[in-house]
Amino acid sequence: MVFVKQLKKWKIHQIPGLLVLLLSLTIPGLAWAGSAKKSTVVRDLDYGVVLYNFFRGKYFDAAVHLMASKELGRIPHHLDDSDLLLGGLLLSYGLHQEAELVFSRLIDDGVAPHIRDETWFSIGKIRYQKGLQDDAIRAFEQIQGSLKKDMLAESHLLLANLLMARGEFKQASTILEKLPGHSVDAVFAKYNLGISLFRSGREIEGAEYLAEVGRIKDTDAEVLALRDKANLALGYALLGQEESSKARAFFQLVRLKGPFSNKALLGFGWSHAMQKDFESALTSWMELRSRKLTDSSVYESQLAVGYALEQLKAYPQSMQSYLEAITLFKDEKLRLDGAMKEVRNGELMSYLVSQALGEKTGVISEKGLLQEVPEFRFITGIVSGHQFHEAIKNLRDLQLLRNNLKYWGNAIPTYKDMLRLRRQAYEERLPRLMPGEGDFKLVAVKDEKTLYEEEYRRIVYEQDIRAVATGKEAKLLNRLDTIKERLQKVGQRMNTKQYGRYENKYRLYRGLLEWEISTSFNQRAWNMRKGLNQLDREIKKTETQQKNIQLAKKRAPKGFEGYDRQIVRMGKRVKELQARIDTVYALQQQQVQDIIIAELSWLKERLSEYMDQAQFSLARLQDIASEQN
Repeated sequence: MVFVKQLKKWKIHQIPGLLVLLLSLTIPGLAWAGSAKKSTVVRDLDYGVVLYNFFRGKYFDAAVHLMASKELGRIPHHLDDSDLLLGGLLLSYGLHQEAELVFSRLIDDGVAPHIRDETWFSIGKIRYQKGLQDDAIRAFEQIQGSLKKDMLAESHLLLANLLMARGEFKQASTILEKLPGHSVDAVFAKYNLGISLFRSGREIEGAEYLAEVGRIKDTDAEVLALRDKANLALGYALLGQEESSKARAFFQLVRLKGPFSNKALLGFGWSHAMQKDFESALTSWMELRSRKLTDSSVYESQLAVGYALEQLKAYPQSMQSYLEAITLFKDEKLRLDGAMKEVRNGELMSYLVSQALGEKTGVISEKGLLQEVPEFRFITGIVSGHQFHEAIKNLRDLQLLRNNLKYWGNAIPTYKDMLRLRRQAYEERLPRLMPGEGDFKLVAVKDEKTLYEEEYRRIVYEQDIRAVATGKEAKLLNRLDTIKERLQKVGQRMNTKQYGRYENKYRLYRGLLEWEISTSFNQRAWNMRKGLNQLDREIKKTETQQKNIQLAKKRAPKGFEGYDRQIVRMGKRVKELQARIDTVYALQQQQVQDIIIAELSWLKERLSEYMDQAQFSLARLQDIASEQN
């Protein structure tokens, strides 16, 4: 840039080129997070359990339960919806091939139109994430309009991104016109389109889209952030063209308390400096220098303040500013060394993963980490990026798998104890279920029941009222029999009149009693019949139970056979998986550490360059002071 060439004597190259800036501000494609399921009636209990786990954020449990339920045939009323959900869960874990197989099977099965469109949408997103641009475009073009509004808008956004990647900006613009004017998706798309046009050398067209984004009035945090990015990009682009006044107007549109305010303050100062208004530039840079050291703009302001004071001929103040900057850069380099040490020994990684485990999405709160880990400010640039978040999510998922395998590994001894206790209980109870004893008792009961049947038939045939009498009635009958015997013995000593009076009373009482029993004979006989029937049912029930016992005795040993080997085999399988997970976890952790170390090393090199520039400027000022003396 011309402007940078004019500053070569100062050796500061901190005004980023337009291409570098645009590359750093480009919005990546949105990652799949699962579409919200439309309300439906749950007809299968297991599918309800799956949805319960899914909406609680327990995606692994939901996926496992869903696959097991499908294997056992427990969700016959939700086969298509379950496949769609399973594919989404697999996709969220990065299992693109497995997810695409599930979605492709849905297409082949000829599902309902809305499921078909959602499936093509998911296939398109898989291919989009794989970088298969042409295949992804073909998948999105298969969508026929049955998608919900949010899915349809996202499909337009992804399709537009694909067309932009192929340089088909006119077609991408046509697709973007289908999005609602000021929706978040539309703003993202216009911003990306403006950046893409700039990259392709069509700055004027790109500037029009960025300017449109920069003028949006909204209260949504994402839209406001995009508006700041657009104005920032336009401001630095105009600085590169030495249009300082126009650039300053765009820098002024960036919010002072937004995430891009530091870069805006730096650019705002340079827009004054280009017009030799160093006092105004100094005001902007002093404000920036007083802020927390969270990005490179604040570091650059340490040098910019000294430079402005030097241009204002305030040499002592300028020298002091450079000395303070050198001290600051030295201290920051020491802190960077400490941060790299924490990264290498795994302390920072453990903290990052523990934080991610507490988040359903795996996205880490930067504000919370800055409070807990001050060194985190050195890597805010990469941590806020999509690639780093995906890497942390992978570590989180691997840690969840490790925890799950640890649980099952600890459960293996428990299963061994359960099997041992069941076998022991069987062996202890077996002697009490010997077949001869139970069979002998049952035969005796059946013989007695046969005698009861014969006696019942005799009672009914002979109308034996004494046999159906109650206990009290039987006692009365016995007393009447005794009375009759006594009358017969003493009758010879009584006169005829007296004997006849006692005999009439005896016949009256006996007749009344026999009449009462006779009138209810049928009912009493029926009750006896019911008792015999109940006895018959109990005998049959007992026979069935004994048969079941005999069958269980034969089958019980088979229930123990093979489980010992299966438990041992599963224990070995768990250990093998634990070893594989540990290996993959270590590789993923090393990859994340390498990313962080590279960022910290780059920042350390930048600080070294800043310190060299400050020392060079300080030496130059000391030479000027010596010459004056």
